[in-house]
Amino acid sequence: MIGKQDAIMPDVNRKYIRLYGHYMCPFVEKVRLVLAAKKIEYQVVQINLQRRTKWHYEINNGFVPMIELPSGDIISESLTIMEFLEKISDTH
Repeated sequence: MIGKQDAIMPDVNRKYIRLYGHYMCPFVEKVRLVLAAKKIEYQVVQINLQRRTKWHYEINNGFVPMIELPSGDIISESLTIMEFLEKISDTH
């Protein structure tokens, strides 16, 4: 049986940006606000901050937020994510 910490990362969503975070995290909320303001569609994956998975530690040391692009690329740190979202919203 696979435990929660051994769970595998979800397959890449090829249609939408995926936001990994926790609903109580203020840094995640800042990213959510930018996504809403820019009208960017996205998928949410809630991370249990008390039982983080092994793959999450391997990718981002267990921190949130992070976004996964449809290409599979990962961007972390709220400020870096918000700057990226600003750039892509200018091109749409």
